[in-house]
Order: sequence, then structure tokens, then C-alpha cells
Amino acid sequence: MAELYRKYKDDKETGSISKLVLLYLKKYNTGYIHSVFNHSLNIRFGENLIHISGENRGLVSFGCSISEKKVKELILNVDIDNIVMKKGESLLFYKRSGIEKLNLSGLKTINLEIKNIKKSEGILKKIFEYLKNIDFNQKTGIKTDKVIKYLQNGITTESQKYLTGRGKGLTPSGDDILLGYGLVSCIYVENVKLIYGDLTTDISRQYFDAFNRGYVNQTLFELFSGNIENSVSNITKIGHTSGYDILFGIFLGIKNLLEKWRK
Repeated sequence: MAELYRKYKDDKETGSISKLVLLYLKKYNTGYIHSVFNHSLNIRFGENLIHISGENRGLVSFGCSISEKKVKELILNVDIDNIVMKKGESLLFYKRSGIEKLNLSGLKTINLEIKNIKKSEGILKKIFEYLKNIDFNQKTGIKTDKVIKYLQNGITTESQKYLTGRGKGLTPSGDDILLGYGLVSCIYVENVKLIYGDLTTDISRQYFDAFNRGYVNQTLFELFSGNIENSVSNITKIGHTSGYDILFGIFLGIKNLLEKWRK
């Protein structure tokens, strides 16, 4: 047993952590590795996932961004279903060869609540003009004509049933489109809830949960704060089509909103 509990370094990690993660960790002390990818991993605590990725990949609504070196170290040394325990301000990753420790105390807490995004008609129109130049027909993961049809009256029960879980991948295109459209609605019209998380993947369900609690990814937060060109560039790098799917949802949300304002 002594070999299992090898001595680990207690260095404070640098980076950032979403305020939502701290709320999740208040409820649970024990979790497990849910999924491992080339550049990130997810830990399940109770019903929620916590995403860990490198600093240059952007902070997700339910995640922490740490050094690329530490992320690689974790990815190489953990397996799915390994136990993860919260102890004080650290996460302990239990595996056969020992324990990997992630000290969270040095991470900067970032508040990614949608309510903190300031409304600006000027920024909204600039985002719309910028997104008009993207050929979404070629970039999104599902046919755009059906999406436009189902979202012509906004996010409704019918549109959610059609779009939730529609498409391939860890976050199906329909889910990403709903998140993008829903964000525009939450900022400029009224709060919406994405109610069919049980019809999609674990990771999309987590994005829905974070959204319903009022949190979004940092890149989206920055987009609506006016950092348009850089934010769009970063968003388009998400997944195979996920970034473009989110932007298409945002584009449709703004388009429909501007049309209502003109009436």
C-alpha cells in the first residue's frame, strides 16, 4: 500500500477556474474520471462534470484552465473510472501508480454568469455584421434550412425537441445551436431553459445545466463584451463543427431579434 500513496508535489497550479465549478465542488467530495481526450478530461462529481483543459484552450462554463504541462501529465496518468477526491482546495487523482494532485488554490476564479454581460445594441449589430460573412451552410453539422424553420419563433418546446441531440459528436450540432440562440435571448430578451438534456450526450447535458444556471464559456462571454474578431476565431476552433454551430445559433438569434426591433 505504501507504493500506492507515493509522495506528490504540493505546488499551486496557475490558471483559472469557473465560479460554477466551486459551487459544484461544495456538494461532493468524491468523483471519478468520466472521459479523457487528447487535450482535456472530464471528472464527474454527482450529476455534474468538471472540465479540465490547458490555458490556451479557453475556460468553459464548468471548467478549469491550467498549464498545458499539468494537463498532459494528468491525461497520461489517469484512466476512465479512476477515483478523484476533493481534499481541502485540491483534487486527488487515485491510480495504481500513486496519486496525482491538482492544487486549485492558486487558480483565479472567473465569473462567467450571463447576467454580467452588458447589453449593447452596437456590439450586437457588429457581431451580426461579422457573422454574415460566414457560409454556415458549409460549416454547420446539420442542414440549416430545417434549423431556420424550427427557430423562426424562437426557442420553443417544439424547436428544442427537434434540435436537442440532433447531429454527431460529443456535443451534437442541434445542442450547440440552441446554446447560441439561447444566449442571445438571455441577454436581450428573457431567460430560456433548455429542458431536454436527457435526450443528448453527457457533455451536452452538462453545457445545458451550466446554461440553465446562467453560465457560458469565456469565449462567448468575451464575444458579447466586444472582442469580436478574436472571439469568433477562438470559437470556430471548438470541436469539428461545434464552434460554427454555436455561432450559427447566435447569428439566427440576433437576426430574429433585429427583425423584431424593426417592426
